[in-house]
Amino acid sequence: MNKGIKQIYVALELGENEIKVLVGEYFNTRFNIIRNDSFETNAISDFKITNREDLIADIKKAISFSSEKIGARIEQTLLVLPAYNFKRFPLRSKVIIDSGVVSKTDIARAISNSLKANVDKDVMVVNPMIVKYTVNGISTRRLPEKELSNDVIVDIDLLCADLNMCYDYVSVVEESGLKVLDITLNTYAIGKEAS
Repeated sequence: MNKGIKQIYVALELGENEIKVLVGEYFNTRFNIIRNDSFETNAISDFKITNREDLIADIKKAISFSSEKIGARIEQTLLVLPAYNFKRFPLRSKVIIDSGVVSKTDIARAISNSLKANVDKDVMVVNPMIVKYTVNGISTRRLPEKELSNDVIVDIDLLCADLNMCYDYVSVVEESGLKVLDITLNTYAIGKEAS
């Protein structure tokens, strides 16, 4: 990768009474926090948007402030959703390996297969989370890349969020002028931050 290009990422969390903007830079295999700003909002109550126009204005104000502080225009974001009506669907995905050697492509196929699973109609899959891999009867949390095997079993938790809330939150963020790169649940984000 070109060392002159900075990898700056923004996460936006819409909470009950506040909007959080987290800006960080991925550098030398580490993620370093540059800014962590919080802004008040009264446009969300019980995880539902009560005033779209006010929320859009609050998001624009928050992004404008954070953009000014970092000296760059924020145009896209990771959206952190509340784990309201959160559901977890554990499943196991088995992939046959023709080459006899486990690759990242095989793991990607396992994840892709898991996303075809039926989940409740009131939720959507937000994060497929790998729990463990099993190769040759041995379970591990480590990616079994380059292991010799005819198959790999991947245990995956499909983390799902309330469908209507997802669409409402994503649409209001996009109406505020931001592109949503990905979405994650706040409980998952907190857990990954702690690990």
